[in-house]
Amino acid sequence: MQNSPVAPSFQTIFESDLNCALHPGLEKEAPHTRHTLDFLTDRQRTSPDSYTHLPEATLRWFQRDIASDGSFLIPSPYTGEMIRSGDSIVTAQRKVFFRFPSEPRVLLAQANLGRGYPIVALVLLDLGFVLQLEERIWGIQVEDVLRYLEVVRAKNLETPQPARAIQLLTGDENFAHHLWNQLGALLELATIRKGREDVSLFFTHQSLGPLKALCPTIQSWPTEWIDIGELETLNRAGTVTFCPGGMLVTPEAKKAVRKVAETSQSAPIRKLISSLSGKHPIIWVSIRTSSRTATNQTEFLRAFCDAIFRKHRKAVILLDGVSYPHDFRSNPNYRVSGIEKTERNDQEFIGTFLKSYATSPVRPGKKSVFPACGLDILDSISLVHEADFYVCHHGTVQHKIGWTTDCPGVVQTNRRVIAIHPGRWVALQAGLQKEPFYIDENLIEDITIPESEQSAEDASRKFDSYRITDIPKMVDVIISQMDAVIPPTKKSGFSLFGCNIRLPSLLKR
Repeated sequence: MQNSPVAPSFQTIFESDLNCALHPGLEKEAPHTRHTLDFLTDRQRTSPDSYTHLPEATLRWFQRDIASDGSFLIPSPYTGEMIRSGDSIVTAQRKVFFRFPSEPRVLLAQANLGRGYPIVALVLLDLGFVLQLEERIWGIQVEDVLRYLEVVRAKNLETPQPARAIQLLTGDENFAHHLWNQLGALLELATIRKGREDVSLFFTHQSLGPLKALCPTIQSWPTEWIDIGELETLNRAGTVTFCPGGMLVTPEAKKAVRKVAETSQSAPIRKLISSLSGKHPIIWVSIRTSSRTATNQTEFLRAFCDAIFRKHRKAVILLDGVSYPHDFRSNPNYRVSGIEKTERNDQEFIGTFLKSYATSPVRPGKKSVFPACGLDILDSISLVHEADFYVCHHGTVQHKIGWTTDCPGVVQTNRRVIAIHPGRWVALQAGLQKEPFYIDENLIEDITIPESEQSAEDASRKFDSYRITDIPKMVDVIISQMDAVIPPTKKSGFSLFGCNIRLPSLLKR
C-alpha cells in the first residue's frame, strides 16, 4: 500500500456530461472510467414505480455489502479489475470518502441524506477529477475533496488501510428525514448484522426517540452521542465509517415509531386522547406561520371549521403546529435550531384563532377545537393515530400524519409545488397504495414580493406563500374528499350476537 500522488487542482464533471475524448489524460490513464461510472449508476438504480420491495430503497447496496462482508467491490477506472474498499474518512459536513488499499488513487464519496446517502462522486486523485453522480447540488464539490486531503494529512491517515472495524453515523434533527432516510436503513442493517460482531454506532440526534428503543436488536452495540462539530474525530486507520441510508419509510420503521410513541405518551396526551372517545370525525388540520402557507389561512380555517360543525356536531378538530424532536431539550446539537421561534409564532396564531372562533355560533362547544402545537413529536404521532382525516400543508407537517398512519387526507400548497404533481412522490416514499389528494392549482394564487421591497431571504420566503382564491370552493372540495373516504359514524367496537360491544378509546387504534 502507498499514498497516491495528488493533482495540483481539481475539476468537477457530472457523469452524464463526461466525454472522455475531451480529456486525453483521463482517457489514457483511466480508460475504464466510464465502465466504473456505469457500474455505480446501475447498482444505485431505483424503480420509478415502487420502492416497497426494492432493496436499494431500504439500504444502499454498498452499505449492505459492508454490513455483510465488511467491504464492497467496484471495477477500477484504471485497470477495469475489481478492487475492494477499505477504510473511510468522514469530514465535518458528513461527507464520507471510501478508500481502496490496492488503488489509493481512487475515492468514492457518500453524501446526501435525502437520497439515502448514495455514492455521489468518483474521485481520481492523481488526475484531478471529481466525477459527480446522482446529485449536482447536494453531492461532492472540489472543496470537499480539499477538506479530505487536509484531514488525512493532519491526522497522518494518508495511506488507505483494509477495514478491520465498522462504525455507523446516524441522526437528524428533522424527524421526517430520520424516519424516511435513516431509521428503515438502520433496522435493515441491524437485521443483516444479527449474530455477527457488534458495530459501533454514533448519533448526532435521536429525534424520534432512543435508537435502542426503536431498534431492539442493537441493544449490545456500543452507542454514543457525538457533537456535530466533532465528526472528524471518528476517523481512525482501518475503520470504515459510513451513514446508513435509504429512501423508504418502511413498515418496520413505522411500527417501531408507533410502539415507542405509545409507550412514552405524556399525561396530557393520554388525557386528551381519552377525551376524544365518542367523537367523530376527528380531523387533523395543520397550520403554518412561515413559508409555503396561505396568506388568508385564518379565513380558510374559520370557513372550514364552520362547514365541519354544521355537518358533524360531534366532530373534533386538532390544530397542529410545529412539533419538537424527542431529544430537543437534552441534546446540544439543536443549539442552532429555529424550532422555538417557530413554535412561538404557531402558538400565537392558534391562540388568536381560538379566541376569535370561540364566538362562532356554529361551534358546538369548547371541546371541539384543540391546539396540538409544540408537542414532543412522539406525542404528536400518538395523537395523529386518533384522526379520521387530515388537511395539511405540503412537507414535513403532512409527513407527520401521512407517513406514520394510513389516514386519508388533503394537502394544500403553492402552485409551483402542485405543478410537479407531488402526490405520487409522497406516496412512493412511504409505500402507500393511494396518493394523497392535492388541492387543484386553480384554487391557489402564488404570492410574489419584489426583491426591491424586501430582503432576498424574505422575498424567497414570501414567494413560497400563496392565497386561496375561492375559500368556499376549497372547503367544498375538502368536504367532498372526506365524505368519500370516511364513514358517517365511527365504529369503535364490534358486533357480538347482534349487540355492539364498544372498546375503550385507547385500544381502538
